[in-house]
Amino acid sequence: MNYDKLRARPKEFRLVCGLNIDEFDSLLITFDQEWDNYFQHYKLNGDPRINSPYIHKNNKVKGVNEKLFFILFYIRQNPTQSVMAAIFEMEKYQANQWIHLLLKILNGSLSQRKVLPEREPAKIKELLEFLKKEDVIIDGTERPVPRSTDYDTQKDYYSGKKKGTWSKTTS
Repeated sequence: MNYDKLRARPKEFRLVCGLNIDEFDSLLITFDQEWDNYFQHYKLNGDPRINSPYIHKNNKVKGVNEKLFFILFYIRQNPTQSVMAAIFEMEKYQANQWIHLLLKILNGSLSQRKVLPEREPAKIKELLEFLKKEDVIIDGTERPVPRSTDYDTQKDYYSGKKKGTWSKTTS
């Protein structure tokens, strides 16, 4: 996928990575700082750096802007690592390494901008009191409830409405 060609088409750029050009450029500033901080102290594989940093010539994700685009694309589109490898013309293990590393750096840059979602309910309550908001929308994900293996409990809680969906009807 060619970052520069896609950036020239703002509508497609937003659809692919989830941010418009201005939002991307704004996030790129802190992402670049986090990347430089990481790369000064660690190698790509996470080992502590002994020698001065250098960029490999065969690196598939070249600039910091392409690195940010890569990880935003992954988060937005949710492809498998094999698909990421095919799209960005790399091996599957390389896609795996880049995804794990760049997620860590993106998380750090979002934390630096103080835009990470809150995970602890007590802190959410404090935040709401601080903001003095009355109407708040909570974005949550439905989680499947495991069905009981006990027949009597199933009978009480399972309506059986979908029972006839897959069965053949005879007339």
